[in-house]
Amino acid sequence: AVSFVVFLCVELWFFKWLVIGRLVPGCYPVGGFFYARKWFFDQLMTMSTDVTEALYETLYAAPWLRTLGARIGARCEIAAIDLVHPDLIEMDAECMIADLALIGASRVRSGWLTIGLARIGRRVFIGNSAVVPAGSVLEDNVLIGLMSLPPPLESGPVPKNTSWFGSPAMALPMRYHSEQFSESETYHPPKRLIAVRLFIELFRIFLPPTIFVALASLIIDTTDILQDYIRLREWL
Repeated sequence: AVSFVVFLCVELWFFKWLVIGRLVPGCYPVGGFFYARKWFFDQLMTMSTDVTEALYETLYAAPWLRTLGARIGARCEIAAIDLVHPDLIEMDAECMIADLALIGASRVRSGWLTIGLARIGRRVFIGNSAVVPAGSVLEDNVLIGLMSLPPPLESGPVPKNTSWFGSPAMALPMRYHSEQFSESETYHPPKRLIAVRLFIELFRIFLPPTIFVALASLIIDTTDILQDYIRLREWL
């Protein structure tokens, strides 16, 4: 099971750089060769979610996405987000991306696919199921609430230290800031705790598929034994 997870990640990495390479922001015709290549890789990523999803919400998520072309700063927490493509993400340090957030979402209009880079500043929080369109620029310490959008692209970069909620986005005048936790308990944990977390999360990644493979093998072997036993009883 461990070798299967590693093999699948290597396979995804290989096909990503072989089939599509590094994306260049721009407009591409739907039905063209580039669109077909991108569609193929997107389907490959979707089909592999059941295995690679275990990497997310762990410290191994950021290094994995970096190998696929994402630019991610240090100490970022990344949940099981819906990535249009890793190449479309440029994220500064100490950000938090919650479950099912869509980063660098592309647009299809009038037969053309538009892709662009989503730039995310330092200590940005993007909530569950939020959408950050292609071409968005979020400055430092911005909060995008769950199921929300940032302000329209026409308004320019999202100002730092601002909070937004809803669709269309509305600015929140106040945001609660907790002062009871130190930097060592939040953004800068000691190396000892990081090492412990890395060790524990290895089990989170590899243990579920290992148990699945073991149980599947046990069921198959038991079924074969029962079939042989039933046939033997019928013959007697």
